[in-house]
Amino acid sequence: MQSEENAKSIHIAFVDDNPIVLSHFQVLCCALPSLQVSVFLSAKDVIAFLSNNQVDVLILDIDMPDMDGVSLLKVLGEQHHHIPLALCSGLEKELLSGVKAYAKTQALCVLDILDKPVSQESLLNLINLLQSDSLHYPKTKTINSASISVSDLAHAITMKEFYLAIQPKVVLSSKAVIGGELLARWRRSDEVLVGPGQFIPLLEQSGMMDRFSMLVVSEAFDVLYHNKAQFETLNVSINLSVGNFNDESILEYIYQCLSDVGISSGSITFEVTESILIEDLAVCLEKLLRLRVAGFKLSIDDFGTGFSTLKQLQDLPFTELKIDRCFVSDCHLNEKNQSIIRSLVKLASELNLSVVAEGVECKAEADCLESMGIEFAQGYFFARPMSIAEFLQHIARNPTCG
Repeated sequence: MQSEENAKSIHIAFVDDNPIVLSHFQVLCCALPSLQVSVFLSAKDVIAFLSNNQVDVLILDIDMPDMDGVSLLKVLGEQHHHIPLALCSGLEKELLSGVKAYAKTQALCVLDILDKPVSQESLLNLINLLQSDSLHYPKTKTINSASISVSDLAHAITMKEFYLAIQPKVVLSSKAVIGGELLARWRRSDEVLVGPGQFIPLLEQSGMMDRFSMLVVSEAFDVLYHNKAQFETLNVSINLSVGNFNDESILEYIYQCLSDVGISSGSITFEVTESILIEDLAVCLEKLLRLRVAGFKLSIDDFGTGFSTLKQLQDLPFTELKIDRCFVSDCHLNEKNQSIIRSLVKLASELNLSVVAEGVECKAEADCLESMGIEFAQGYFFARPMSIAEFLQHIARNPTCG
């Protein structure tokens, strides 16, 4: 079963085994002339359609006969149909959250989970997400990590092909900017963009992490030095990796950069992933204590995804706890995630740690997090990673809170 309108700017495909649901959706879309609609009664029909046609977003039911929605996601992944998706089902929200997680394993992006029947408000929200979703499907050329060599990395460090982007952190209640997390990016001379997940592991394996981190620290302090007035009341986060704790020189370099630029150490937070802490607690504790003595703030990143004990957390001198995206994603739909987040918030409060939720992608997640007592957040819902120049324009247009 298929029905289409012609010459529309956004093409939506909807697959559901209930013709009444499809008819309702078609009537709903008639009020939005910017849409082209194709509807299907079975997963097999939509697969056949996609073999010769392109759509901007696919809305799919999960509980369907013959081929269910999970099987459809598997086929879409195997056939490399990287189409933005929305789930629309009467199944319980926690199960749909699991389906969304499965889609991610197939390199598919689920933009939203819609209630049945689809409302005009939720449809408009989906369209807005679709139109603002270029970060999920970057147009920049990328490269496979297997084709990156150690000499490529050494050349990139020497030629300073790495640059810093920054993602704002905000107060959940007011959306005021309190600072941002500096993120290393690698754009090669041939304009190919290499993601951190591709080059960070190789840096650690090759023993070049200290050289890389010194470059990042240097660039970070340079940014702060040349924009002292704009960053005066803000806090900037810099990531440290496991390799940085094996060499004394990185701390001395940080101290020297701080002295050279003449800024307050309290305006800088160093983020450390939880997995680092279990590798050599004694070495980590020494380095972290020295950074805290120097006045820097410390954040435990991706908390809850590693295996550190509460005793270790009690001993380590952190000032901030970051809740990982895996718990934040669809937290408004998933009671298990809410229970975990509440426990982390309670733990942080008792340890006198501030809490930042990362990876917030929609208003529903933000509202849910705020209702659970989380004060700070970052994510695409507030702002995407941006250049330093764009960040300066961003804070000039938006309220800040130091």
